[in-house]
Amino acid sequence: VSMLSKEMAELDWNEPAAAIHNKIRGLNPWPVAKTVFEGKMLKIFSGHPADAKKGFAPGRLYTEKNRLFAACGEHTAYEIYELQLEGAKRMSAADFLRGHAISGEVLLG
Repeated sequence: VSMLSKEMAELDWNEPAAAIHNKIRGLNPWPVAKTVFEGKMLKIFSGHPADAKKGFAPGRLYTEKNRLFAACGEHTAYEIYELQLEGAKRMSAADFLRGHAISGEVLLG
């Protein structure tokens, strides 16, 4: 069994949501799964696979009410529950959405 490393923390949104979910769970509390949002590191602490919207490229963000989703590979999606943008405090997705209007931004992994 290999030890966890920071290099393992990068998320690949081309993977199906179930694989991303397992990676996020496995990397919490350290080194914490991460991706890039608008040029800043975004840590994702928790979430869950969800029903996908058709036609969204992997990594594309979208919202439904006060919920935040990322499109994943194999036509799946991941609902993000708790996250932390570089330079900000850890917060719920609903709190994040109060400060960030999401209009199709894409997470880089």
